[in-house]
Amino acid sequence: AHFRAAIAADALVIIIACFLPLPGLYRFARHGTRLLADTAGHASFPVHLRPRLHQGEQPGKALDFPVRFPGTVHDKIAAPIDFDRLCDLLDKAQGDDVKALQAGLRNALAPAAPDMQYKLVAGRMAAAPQKARYYPLLAPAATDEAIGALLKADDPKAAFAALLTVKNPVMIDVLYELAGKNPDWTDAAISRYTDFATASDNTPMRKYQLYRKGLEANPSAKTQNKLLKALSKTPVFPALVLAVKYMDAPATAETAALVVKTVAAKNPGMVG
Repeated sequence: AHFRAAIAADALVIIIACFLPLPGLYRFARHGTRLLADTAGHASFPVHLRPRLHQGEQPGKALDFPVRFPGTVHDKIAAPIDFDRLCDLLDKAQGDDVKALQAGLRNALAPAAPDMQYKLVAGRMAAAPQKARYYPLLAPAATDEAIGALLKADDPKAAFAALLTVKNPVMIDVLYELAGKNPDWTDAAISRYTDFATASDNTPMRKYQLYRKGLEANPSAKTQNKLLKALSKTPVFPALVLAVKYMDAPATAETAALVVKTVAAKNPGMVG
């Protein structure tokens, strides 16, 4: 019975760690630890999971303050509970469990500073039997180090998928370079590149230049149309001239005509 209780306690902590970010974990520890606190002094509760009590507190008492668990930094929340244990599970997981654990780890890592996220994930990835499983955990850090690690990764295809999810403006140049390296990546890379160009605070002329570069990479008609739609919101004369070139192709003619119409309407003095 004691053994079953210990396993159940382990499972409870792992489940909570998978699906709650750290603030949620500490709220759980603050308001939901009566069970944990009441059980902490019981022989069936694993020693390595028993809460660390503040000075003067007695085990078995309901706690009304955050609980300190081994493996966490209480004063500066820097790592999720049992990060290494969850990574051990990820290393051994199969099938859908891999994505579930990756999602749980991303959620748990989210409150940590980006450089700490990178440090934790890179440390585990270095010794992991399947390093590609950690690429989706590197991407949310979005630091220069994380991007660099993905660009040098052993599995380029898996790393590229992770790079598409990175949220860092520097990715606009990275994605354009990747689009030229592998024809299979061009469409996805330029589509994501377009998102960054649109969201940037660049001037209309600079955005036009970025969209033009994206079109020059010769992505699919679908991505060309995405670029042209973005171009329609850039009311500079060169945008109109560029769009005219795409009016002869059936796949882009309608969107290109929209660009011409929209830009001309916003700048009535540009055309005769």
